[in-house]
Amino acid sequence: MIGPPRIVVGIVRRELEHAPDFPQRAAAIAAAPRERAQRQVRGLRRRLQLRGARVRRAGCVQLAECVPRRAEEQLAVVVQQLVAGRRERLRQLDAIVVKGNHDAACTGEIEIRYFNNYARDAVRWTQSVLSEEELAWLRALPLVTHLEHCSVAHGTYHRPELYDYIQSTTDADPSLDEMILPVCFVGHTHVPVTLLRLKDDPLRTAYTVDPQIDLSEAARALVNVGSVGQPRDEDPRAVAAIYDSARGLVTFQRVPYDVDRAAGKILAAGLPRVLAERLRFGV
Repeated sequence: MIGPPRIVVGIVRRELEHAPDFPQRAAAIAAAPRERAQRQVRGLRRRLQLRGARVRRAGCVQLAECVPRRAEEQLAVVVQQLVAGRRERLRQLDAIVVKGNHDAACTGEIEIRYFNNYARDAVRWTQSVLSEEELAWLRALPLVTHLEHCSVAHGTYHRPELYDYIQSTTDADPSLDEMILPVCFVGHTHVPVTLLRLKDDPLRTAYTVDPQIDLSEAARALVNVGSVGQPRDEDPRAVAAIYDSARGLVTFQRVPYDVDRAAGKILAAGLPRVLAERLRFGV
C-alpha cells in the first residue's frame, strides 16, 4: 500500500574526496523510483529526495539507515559540483536536478575569481575529472524546478543565477515574495534552517532551527536542509530531512559518518588541508 506523500530532503556536499561508489551511496539516501507506475498514482510525485550536491559517501551510508525506501520515491538534487561519472547514475535514478554555483563555475558560467582560494582549488580539480559530456549536462541544468508540492533551487528562489546566500530573514524576503508554491527547498549555506511566514501573520518573516517544523499553518516556507557531507552549523553529522506534504511536516534527521575517511580522501587528492579538517568541526 502506498503511503502518504512525503518528500525526503537533504543537501549533500560532494567533492573530490567522494569516491567512485557515490552513486550507490546517493541512491541509498534518495530511494530511487523502482516502479514508475506507482510513482504516477493519482498523478502525484509522492516522495522526493532533494539534495544539494557534493555528496560525502560515508554520510550517505549512515543516512540510508534513517530514510526508508519506497517504490514511489524520486530523487532530486540541489546540485553543487558534480563528480566525474555521476551524471549517468543520476539519469538512471530519474533525478530532478538543479544547478549549483560550483557546477556553474566548473562550466565557466560564473568566474572562479569570486570563490575563495580553497573553493577554486576544488573547482579546478573537478574540472580536471569531468568529461565534455558531463560538462554539457551541467550547462543544461535549470536553476529552479517546480514540482507539485514544492520548488527547488540551490541558493535563492529570487535571482537564482546570482547564487546569493540566505542567512537572515531579510535575505529570505525576496524569495518568499516571489514563490509561486508554498514551499521551496534550498541549500548553499550548508546550514539547516526554515524561514517562513504564517497564514495569520503573512507580512512577518520568522525563522526556526527546530528539528521538526509544522508547515500546515505557514503561508510560505523556505527550507534550507543543510548538508550531508559538510554541515556548517558546528555539527559534523550528516543531515537530511523528510517532508510529509500531506501533513505539512518537515523532520530533520542527523547521523554521524566516517569523517576520517572522507578527510583522508581530500588530502590524498592534494587539496588544501583546511577542506579536510573543517569536516571534523562542522564549519
